[in-house]
Amino acid sequence: MHNMAEIKKFKKEFAELQESLLEQTRQIQSLKILVMEKNFMLENLNSEIAAMKDSNKNDMEVLKNVLSEQVVLLKKVAQDLFPSDKYSAIFPITIQRDLDDVEYSITAESHDQMISSVFNLIKSGGLKSNIRSIFAEKIVMNYNFEGRQRKKSLKAYPKLMDILFRCRESLFNKLAPSPTLLGA
Repeated sequence: MHNMAEIKKFKKEFAELQESLLEQTRQIQSLKILVMEKNFMLENLNSEIAAMKDSNKNDMEVLKNVLSEQVVLLKKVAQDLFPSDKYSAIFPITIQRDLDDVEYSITAESHDQMISSVFNLIKSGGLKSNIRSIFAEKIVMNYNFEGRQRKKSLKAYPKLMDILFRCRESLFNKLAPSPTLLGA
């Protein structure tokens, strides 16, 4: 009998264990289903993100093309409104050789255009305020008009000095340089 009570107890514990195992199996199945649903949702999200990336990439490419076209048009408008001249690129003068080259390049034909270029560089504040638009620091430190204080003289460049003085005079008189003024 003792055996019989132990067998009943064992059967009862076995049934409880079996029931617990079945419950855990159901929970595992539920978790598997939940994981599969989450994986499916994650795959959908990844697909949507990939589609958004492609869309953004396409949008960015379109935007890049539009901006490129805008830059081209803006440059054209700027060139039409503010035509550049061939002399503005030589300023600021950085070394003595450039000073020599500029002096040599000033001819009767280029004189008026050079005055216009220099005038455009200094018109917003005058020659003194914009001297570094004409001469780089090295030139400013090594030259002065008279050649005093162990500096070289800018008088060695009479054509360039004439242009600077004419621009200064035009600014002083509040006039843009004109052929009649230049001939005076």
